[in-house]
Amino acid sequence: MHPKWSVTGSPNAANSRFRSTDSSVYRAASGTRTHHTDEWLWNGRGQPCELRKFPVGTAVDKIGLPTEAAAGTILGQTKWHDRIVMKPALQRLHPFPAETITIADAYTTERPPPPGRPWLGLCMVTSLDGSVSIGGSSGGLGNPNDLDVLLTLREISDMVLVGAGTARGEGYGPPSNGKRIGVVTNSGHVDLDTPLFRSGAGFLIAPASANIDETKAQVLRAGVNVVNLGAAVGRLGEVLPSVTYVQVEGGPRLNGALLAGDLIDELDLSISPRLVGGQGPRLTSAAPELDRRFDLAHLLADDDGFIFSRWVRRAC
Repeated sequence: MHPKWSVTGSPNAANSRFRSTDSSVYRAASGTRTHHTDEWLWNGRGQPCELRKFPVGTAVDKIGLPTEAAAGTILGQTKWHDRIVMKPALQRLHPFPAETITIADAYTTERPPPPGRPWLGLCMVTSLDGSVSIGGSSGGLGNPNDLDVLLTLREISDMVLVGAGTARGEGYGPPSNGKRIGVVTNSGHVDLDTPLFRSGAGFLIAPASANIDETKAQVLRAGVNVVNLGAAVGRLGEVLPSVTYVQVEGGPRLNGALLAGDLIDELDLSISPRLVGGQGPRLTSAAPELDRRFDLAHLLADDDGFIFSRWVRRAC
């Protein structure tokens, strides 16, 4: 097998030939180039996504995109004017001894659930000056290895948890592996006609006061006017009885609420070698001042200057 490659550069509608034809089937247009390896491309939102090339005219189901776009959205560029590079080589720096390692080997480990709830791991990428977005989304901060961390943790986890604003802004869709995605909302103002909810993969976590059409989506109620995350996390087994590990993907307000509730067991933090300035959000927001101690489980670095750290809650 050949390694995965990366297509760098910004998306360009004029050069794109992959478009969605419905919520689950994607067709390559006439003249699309085919290759023997997986490619890292950019979707219409400027976010990196994993996409395989197929023979011209082939209908493709379940191609493993981290997000699913609405009909007509450009999914990837196929004009090869950008440079093609391999994923940067990765080294483990901690624990010693230092050695070459894969993302899968580094992040596949035991995650024993605490009593009464699943293990919660928070996966985020930040700039050197602490911003979790550039140009309004997190995709521009990452690189192929960072995306590999996200997709690996999604695969390992039993369920994904995300704030409503992040799900909307990042264009979350149904994952190809059928994993459930819980969207946290206090207001209930969520579009339930998106592919995420129409597919049945998405469900809502909301307080009792939120006005939601429960014929369109499963709803886990916890709290009166604001979601009680402690209660909700403890009841995720009502949605998926086998859940033991939940991947949390932000945004900052959800992260802050989980921190305030002492519900974060693991932080998987990628650090992008960029200073971005601006007024972008930081890792957590709206949390009270507190002191939660974590221990460094591993530290990885790649040839592109990215740092990948995994932190776990310090045992009492």
